[in-house]
Amino acid sequence: MKTVFISHASADATTAKRIEELIAHDSYQSWRFQRDMMGANPADPQLPTNIEASDIFLFGISDHSQNSETCQKELQHAALLQKPLVTIRLNHRTFVSPSLDDHQWVDFDNSQESTVQLLKALRNAKPLHWDKIPDDWTTWYGKTKAELSSAKTRRREIPLPRMRRRLTDLEKDNFLNEAVAGFRNYFGQALSDFEATVTQIQTTISDESNTLFKCQVYLNGDIKKSCAIWKSDNLGINGIAYSEAHGRMTSFSRNSFNELAQVAELDGRPALKFTLGLTMFSQNEDCRICTIDKAAECLWQYFIRDFDDSSTYW
Repeated sequence: MKTVFISHASADATTAKRIEELIAHDSYQSWRFQRDMMGANPADPQLPTNIEASDIFLFGISDHSQNSETCQKELQHAALLQKPLVTIRLNHRTFVSPSLDDHQWVDFDNSQESTVQLLKALRNAKPLHWDKIPDDWTTWYGKTKAELSSAKTRRREIPLPRMRRRLTDLEKDNFLNEAVAGFRNYFGQALSDFEATVTQIQTTISDESNTLFKCQVYLNGDIKKSCAIWKSDNLGINGIAYSEAHGRMTSFSRNSFNELAQVAELDGRPALKFTLGLTMFSQNEDCRICTIDKAAECLWQYFIRDFDDSSTYW
């Protein structure tokens, strides 16, 4: 899957987002400042790093981007790096600079025809011809065209990091559904084993929905502890929420939780990272970013921590 760096002015963010959605259907991954670096400074060093790590540089031409210092720096950096370049005109009235007028570019009006032309351009993207790059253009790090006159020097002077593939929202959502199911299976078996091992203990587990379940632990018929685990989107944060209660205080709110696990990455695959609440896993490094099974084990150990030899529950 190729990565496309989408360079655009902030005033053109709506159109850029639409382009991002369209190319995603053709299996292109994208990087876009307004989505990936919300609230960041345009001078942040991650900008040139992500240009360098991308396979294709897509430049959205408009009056706004032509007058944007950041957009122009991005374009110059990509051109001098000899990144495959596609220029897309967002407004038919926008003048295309002489350095780009004979290069590969398309008019975009959100029509089916312009979408087809855009995807074709991405598949055939080539670097801006070296002779067409103005002599006064410089890289993000201030390297001039003269300093980068040889192809060997160009490649040696500019780092080429590897960009990790960003998980899509759909992949994250599917993973969270899988996590809830995995937690449900783990807790179901663990409660059953706990009840079989300790004769005074009785347990129940109930499904409130496909993405929420509750567990109760009784001691000689009296409820001692309960917890709820569910897929949460509280405050716009998608993750797995955990909350617990003691004694007969067994009501839970989806707007409050002790801990939240969000989707992270572990060895190139989706994982869970505990990010909010009681920092219950601060003593266990293995539980901070972990697989679904390990996260379930960590939560279970936390849930039954009160039933140790010194517990007043007994």
